[in-house]
Amino acid sequence: MIRADDLRETDVLPHCQGAVSPDRNYVYCATFQLAWDGLRQSLSNEPVGLEGDPDLAAVLNQGSFDRASLSATSYLAMAGRADQGIVESIRRAMAGKFPNATLQVPDPPEQTAL
Repeated sequence: MIRADDLRETDVLPHCQGAVSPDRNYVYCATFQLAWDGLRQSLSNEPVGLEGDPDLAAVLNQGSFDRASLSATSYLAMAGRADQGIVESIRRAMAGKFPNATLQVPDPPEQTAL
C-alpha cells in the first residue's frame, strides 16, 4: 500500500473542480464527497458552513456523489459531530469493515466540531 503523502507527483482531491496541471496526476476521492453529503443530510440538507468560509466547503456543498456508483464493500464514508462520538464510530466501523487495514484514525484537534 502506498500512502497518498508519498505520491510526489499525484494529488488526491475531494472534488473535481479546479485547474489541471499537465505535470501532475490527480485522483478523485469520491468518498470525501460521500461523507460530506451524509453530513449535509444530517443537517436537514442545509449547506455545511465552516469557520472562515473556505472555498472547499462551497464546492462540496454544490456537489454530490451517488453511493450506488461504488461497491458498498469497498469504502467507508462517515461524518458527524466530534462531541457526539463520530471519531469512535469511524474507528469501530473501520475495524469491522476493514479488519486488516493499518490506517489509524487520529484524534481530532481540540475544539473540533465536525
